[in-house]
Amino acid sequence: MRKSLVTLLAAFTLPTAVNASVPFLYVNGGTMGDYESVNECLNIAMREMKMAGFTKIVKSGLDKKNKKQATIIADHSWRPATITYRCFEDLKVYSWGVSAIVNDDAYETYIDMNNAFGK
Repeated sequence: MRKSLVTLLAAFTLPTAVNASVPFLYVNGGTMGDYESVNECLNIAMREMKMAGFTKIVKSGLDKKNKKQATIIADHSWRPATITYRCFEDLKVYSWGVSAIVNDDAYETYIDMNNAFGK
């Protein structure tokens, strides 16, 4: 009986606990200009991220193995959301994703970033 009770409790409580810690993720991306460098991509990313409220830079820099790729990770200034922005000069693409535990925070922050994009 003891084994069955533990299994039964785990079946009801574990999925809720796991779901509570899985973030919502919204992603976007596109192509870089033909002659755009990874440093130019990073400068554009920083400008757009600041306009969208991502002011707390957690990590930024070129990849150690490939200097034509770079990553910026930042936290939002007033929402519990994080962005990861990647630039790939060798592939001529960029991508970014906004994540948060609460869907509304993730979506609203994604919309803010999308509105700042290209300005």
